Amino acid sequence: MPRKSTSIEVTEEDYLALKEKFHLLEGDRKAYFETFENQKKQNDLQMKQLRAENQELRLAISDLKKENSRNVDQDQELNTELRKVAKLRSEYDLRKNNTRKLRKELDQLNDQLHEFNLDAKKPNLEDNPLTRKIRMHENRLDKAMIKYNEAQSIRKTYEQIVKRLKDERVG
Repeated sequence: MPRKSTSIEVTEEDYLALKEKFHLLEGDRKAYFETFENQKKQNDLQMKQLRAENQELRLAISDLKKENSRNVDQDQELNTELRKVAKLRSEYDLRKNNTRKLRKELDQLNDQLHEFNLDAKKPNLEDNPLTRKIRMHENRLDKAMIKYNEAQSIRKTYEQIVKRLKDERVG
């Protein structure tokens, strides 16, 4: 009497189909990655430009404050410049937030790629409970590292804001 096999046999067609799906997913991932990298570069360039403009506007404001002591009529110009600075600050904050979101999405895509790579390399290792446990701990570690890096980024941002506010008080 022939014995039934409990393991699933993978045919060559199934293997090729899975391989093709993996290649398509890899292509999609690369396209997303390139898109996000380009967007990130554009945002960084815009942030540099906005910082330069912000610095120029700060210099203009300090000059206006000096002249204001001589002439009270220049209050309107100063207010205009302050509005421009506020607008640039809000624009800078929006772009920074957008960059943070894109980086977070990029991290998620990298995590997804990592999972795809693990699935594609050795599908027979999933039967091992120790391997599953290791993968679970690796995923938890990756998530904890992402949260840690985000917290460090936020901390640096607040430190820069505090420094900028202190500089404004002094100036």
